[in-house]
Amino acid sequence: MTGDALHWRICDPGPDRKLGTDDDLNLSPPLHLPSNIQARIILHSRDYIYTFELPEQHLKEIAVPEQTYVMEFNSGRPRVAAFRGDQFCGYSHHALSGNMVVEKWPDYRRWQREARRTGR
Repeated sequence: MTGDALHWRICDPGPDRKLGTDDDLNLSPPLHLPSNIQARIILHSRDYIYTFELPEQHLKEIAVPEQTYVMEFNSGRPRVAAFRGDQFCGYSHHALSGNMVVEKWPDYRRWQREARRTGR
């Protein structure tokens, strides 16, 4: 995930499960994950200092320009959970908060196909 212009940009690795390949999906939230995997969110920033928090997981990390931060956790059961983001300017930016959709593998694959077709 990359903080950019007070929004999160999400890069999903696509069917090959590898980032940086031709099948990557570049999307806006919500964040989709398959259930019961060891998830790894790589955080970057293009402009400001951001925070990314998964309250349900008790995890919070920072994203700073020109640096990489990693958040790892077990995605767990299928559900929709909130994520929160912030930017260190003192104002609230609602576009930095959203949902993490954890779904069973068949549903996750279906979402990937639809996202590839529609671009969202």
